[in-house]
Amino acid sequence: MSPEGDSSAAVPDPAGPGTGPASRRHLTPGAAAALTAVCLLWGINVVMMKISTEGFPPALTAGLRNLVAAGIFVVVLMAMKQPVFHRDRRLFHGVVIGVLFAFDFFFMYTGLQYTNASRSVIFVYTNPIWVAIGAHFLFSYDRLTWKRVVGLVVAMAGIASVFATRPEELPPNYWIGDVMMIACALFWAATTLYIKALSDRFEVTAVHVLFYQLIFSVPLLLGLAAIFERGFFINVTPLVAWSLAYQTIVIASASYLVWYWMITRYHVTNLVVFSMLTPLFGVMAGVVIRGETLTAWLVVGLALVLAGVYLVAVGGRVPKRTQE
Repeated sequence: MSPEGDSSAAVPDPAGPGTGPASRRHLTPGAAAALTAVCLLWGINVVMMKISTEGFPPALTAGLRNLVAAGIFVVVLMAMKQPVFHRDRRLFHGVVIGVLFAFDFFFMYTGLQYTNASRSVIFVYTNPIWVAIGAHFLFSYDRLTWKRVVGLVVAMAGIASVFATRPEELPPNYWIGDVMMIACALFWAATTLYIKALSDRFEVTAVHVLFYQLIFSVPLLLGLAAIFERGFFINVTPLVAWSLAYQTIVIASASYLVWYWMITRYHVTNLVVFSMLTPLFGVMAGVVIRGETLTAWLVVGLALVLAGVYLVAVGGRVPKRTQE
């Protein structure tokens, strides 16, 4: 998954105030290739997260992962000669972002104990749908258009299609995981909307937003682990260890930095549309790596959700002053 992408809201939105040339640049072939690689890594990451929950407490995994990544971003901020923490109201908002981010990851990791990776990645990447609905009521410059409404309807049909299928390998209580994945997408959307509102009022760099999400999520995630995961039997096999290393080093560190570089140079809408490759790669990874069943309804649901997200991403009105 890529709640990592929440930092895109910290970059001036083309539909909002403060639009700059960097946020309007189209993707170069090299950038498109790099972004495709990032989406592939994120798709595989859902499978790695599923593997890690089979031997390590979910919330504890997320907390430790974010702690290591936050340490790396401290180094990045120092290299940029930026203060690690702000000394004004931006710090308070950073704490709120971290809390929302923590619940996002808590539901993601915990939900993977009940359902499989293929279903999870589809539900999680309904995030743009919930963002579009929330933005319509919160921001005057980001209203629903007829294309976005059609996209919402199509995506909802896709969600229903995924709910309609149940592969034999899923346990009877698989629906708990499905609901948790929807909750994950909702908290991800809430985080994005909060960051968007914050960026309209304050100057906040994307790297600071990423850092605040990571560092302030750690205490809550570790606290949730202490409350709900006391009796969890830890069995760190070589495969579980590799999955933990992948999540921490490849995803929470390297891919975060690449994504940060992207959002400071390219149009946010282009990145959002491109990130739709992630659920496609995630479903493929679940089938290839985990041997999960690829049902016809799952394929239909994936196609409908992707089509709906695309319509939502490209269907917004662009004010005349920003048109080129």
